[in-house]
Amino acid sequence: MREKMRPVISKLSHLLEIVTSLIIIAAVAMGIFHMAVYIFTNGDVDQSKFETFFANIMSMVVGLEFVKMLVRQTPAAVLDVLLFAVARQIIIYHHSALDNLVGVIAVAGLFAIRKYLFVVTFGICEKDKHKAMQDSQMHEELHPSTSNEGPDHPA
Repeated sequence: MREKMRPVISKLSHLLEIVTSLIIIAAVAMGIFHMAVYIFTNGDVDQSKFETFFANIMSMVVGLEFVKMLVRQTPAAVLDVLLFAVARQIIIYHHSALDNLVGVIAVAGLFAIRKYLFVVTFGICEKDKHKAMQDSQMHEELHPSTSNEGPDHPA
């Protein structure tokens, strides 16, 4: 009985991930529409309105990265979501110098993880390794600064 339920639960889980992704995409699309209307209807934008606008845009970017993470389910996607979320916190909220320092250390840590500890096939089935390798190659093309260049790995 238990073995018969595993594929059903797996398919249901995948379906719910897709539905969740579609809901997030719809929310981001509505947010983009509202932001466009806001830009064109409000000619006078002061500093606080601009910061609110920018915070909303960054939230939408984090939402889109979250959808990518749900779809791809790779370590690279998780790192991208974390990187955007931490960067949003640093850029939008100006609490104290210590908060900024912790945010910068977090970003540096994420880049160090991507550079030195990144494992392409972590938690991926054997049949999905080829797709993960393709995702990794695409990631390297999009982010050339994370490639393994140096004396041991010439460019």
